[in-house]
Amino acid sequence: MTRFLVSQPIQRRFGQFEEHETMVDRVQYKFKNGFVDVGDLPCRKVFWQSMANRTVRLDEKAPVEQVYFANGSHKVDFSGFIHIPTHEQRWAETTLSVAESGEYRFRLATCGGVRIWVNSELVCTFTPFQRNTEQETEVALPLSSGSNVVVVHAEELYERDTQFLFELTSLDQRTVDASLANIDSENLATLESFVSQLVFEMNVADHKLCFDSASQLQGLFEVSGVVSGMSNEEETHESVSSQAISEGDAHFSVDLPTSLKPAHYSVALTFCWQGIEITRHFGINIMPGEKAPSSISLSKRKMDALDYTANEGMDISGKLLALLALNQHPDKAASILNRTLQKISVREDCSDFWMVSVLWAWHKHRYTQLPDKLWERTRSSILGYRYWLDEPGNDSMWFWSENHVLCFHVSQLLAGQFFPREQFLCSGRTGEQQQTIATERLHCWFDHILEHGLTEWNSSCYYPIDYIGLFALYELAECPSIREKAKTVIDRLMLMGALHYQEGVAGGTMGRVYEKELMANEMTELAGFGHVAWGQGWHTRMCASLPMFCLSQYQPSALTHEVATLSGRETVEAYYTQGMDRCGKVMAWKQQGVTLSSVVDHHTGLPGHQQHVVDVQFAYNPKARLWINHPGEDVPGGDGRPSYWAGNGILPRVMQHQQSAMMVYDLGDAPRLGYTHLYLPAESLDEVLIDSHWCFVRSGQAYAVIGASSPIERVETGITRGREVRCYGTKTAWFVSVGTLTGDFASIIEQWKQKHIVLSGDNSDLTAMVTGPAEQTFTLSWSGECYIDEQPWLFPEDADVNPIVK
Repeated sequence: MTRFLVSQPIQRRFGQFEEHETMVDRVQYKFKNGFVDVGDLPCRKVFWQSMANRTVRLDEKAPVEQVYFANGSHKVDFSGFIHIPTHEQRWAETTLSVAESGEYRFRLATCGGVRIWVNSELVCTFTPFQRNTEQETEVALPLSSGSNVVVVHAEELYERDTQFLFELTSLDQRTVDASLANIDSENLATLESFVSQLVFEMNVADHKLCFDSASQLQGLFEVSGVVSGMSNEEETHESVSSQAISEGDAHFSVDLPTSLKPAHYSVALTFCWQGIEITRHFGINIMPGEKAPSSISLSKRKMDALDYTANEGMDISGKLLALLALNQHPDKAASILNRTLQKISVREDCSDFWMVSVLWAWHKHRYTQLPDKLWERTRSSILGYRYWLDEPGNDSMWFWSENHVLCFHVSQLLAGQFFPREQFLCSGRTGEQQQTIATERLHCWFDHILEHGLTEWNSSCYYPIDYIGLFALYELAECPSIREKAKTVIDRLMLMGALHYQEGVAGGTMGRVYEKELMANEMTELAGFGHVAWGQGWHTRMCASLPMFCLSQYQPSALTHEVATLSGRETVEAYYTQGMDRCGKVMAWKQQGVTLSSVVDHHTGLPGHQQHVVDVQFAYNPKARLWINHPGEDVPGGDGRPSYWAGNGILPRVMQHQQSAMMVYDLGDAPRLGYTHLYLPAESLDEVLIDSHWCFVRSGQAYAVIGASSPIERVETGITRGREVRCYGTKTAWFVSVGTLTGDFASIIEQWKQKHIVLSGDNSDLTAMVTGPAEQTFTLSWSGECYIDEQPWLFPEDADVNPIVK
């Protein structure tokens, strides 16, 4: 049941209490990919105590005027990201019509809390308030013959990324019809069908969001909306002016504000037709233009990137460093610093990232260029910050993932180092004490990372955050051993980045990723690092840590340049381990034109998070990227971890040998989504051919062959039509092989199309086998046995956190 009228969000900040609490330090410096059970934060404890059993009156109901648009999901979902603890309430209303009176059974699931009224009588209160953990119960709604007004009150406490939703599913055999007051149901269904079927180009050029419609509406309709910046990026809130679309247009575009610069954005478009309005949310990328000129000199590339950041970079604290270093635009620098200090003062989640840049700015530029009053405020913010969870505070800052742990410890170290004799207000410690504690903690972090590597391996969104802390230590830390350890980890990250770098694009398997980076990886900050380090790419507006690299004395090794650019090499093959107990066994193979990489034998059969398991990246077109996954959500563009395209609902068994990889999926008996799928950006590929079991693609002079053990079918309807290939079934094998053409593409197709991927057995005996045109046989079982021909295939025993390059 998703047919509801809903209210606007009712929000208020939550968590400012008279007595602030400290928290138990559970950080073991043993990081894993996924949600960490850290217990309830102080703000949630108070929220549950004060909100779960309180009385909510129906006469408090806010106006419900917005049609909720589920867009194929089964949930009424208000999930999102708010940086400080925030109480949000929503009201929803629908009319349920039944033929006979009685109690009708429903399953009610929620992240948050729900109250339900039927015909003005409260019939259900279900308020588990378990953060990001869906809870369910069965409810009986007393419905009278005819129409019944059902009102839902939903609420939740936002603590950074928060799942806030409810799902109401009929368990009754009798028919229940849902309708909305004063809205024609047929017209609404027509508009919903139209909007849900719209296919759009996520990567936007010329500030036109282009749509392809599978059906047409009779008469004109209007489109308007709002564009917002993505979390932790530039703050943007711009209107999309109302535009009339002509009757019967199968292809149309919506003009976006021309002031939008290259970045990831969220767009909420409202479609109005026949007096009915529904809003659909889109994630888009305003793409950069041509590649940047690439100087031979590393120092020149650093200066070019600094200059670009100072003029075009996002208005975040990294840009502040470029502005101050170049002594440019003091008004802009003052504005960025002032806004950053606001985030630090209210202890927004992720303020630990920005604090490192503030400390860098203080150390290098204090009482220059900007007003003394602003520098005094900077000093006050540094001394008043909460640097760890053993210091009191009621906020929703995240202290537990490897990138946050690093940035908190770096901030504590540098703050103590710069103010050794001052008292820090939150902890009551002196700066010397803060520096001593932070040094011990950083050694714990480095000891783990140096032995195990990073759970967020190769991440285009989180390596730049790691670089914040690492470059700050490399340049500013007094302790020689800390500086040396920072350099060692930077060296490793640079080499791993080089292995997956291809003509300006940062590709590859990743420990954590989001859909937006997968769809536009040439403009990620990690790609910007590659451009500065080795050339060939684009300038990027992302600048969380890139200015620190540019301002540092660090020089990537000659080996990184060799493998990034394939200088003097026809191919590169490499392997290494990352993550707790080295559970991320990474393999990479590339040649001019294409890269294949994977993480093998990684938590096989377990629920996934944001792990990007197998990746194909072509060089000829940066958007020519392919991957296979088990979707974690019903539709693309959601906030789930995993989402539709990023991560896996259930992780597969994987093996890779040189330029070929095999995956075996066993989704269990009753998966939410019983298929796996291939992302196929056909518009970015030069040739695509799909038959019953194989998909053949070409980009420039490189190709990929992708096959499945069961029939595959290209999605021809809905928002992914033309870009998605599905393989239905709970047990499936996929095979990928890439290479560079030595003859014509047709011969590759003929060699492979008669081959078959055979999947046999069950449970631990589930085994996939395929023999390629070169008569080489790949065998992979769910239990982990792997063979190339008849020889056992094992991940190399000499693999280490340092990549071994062949």
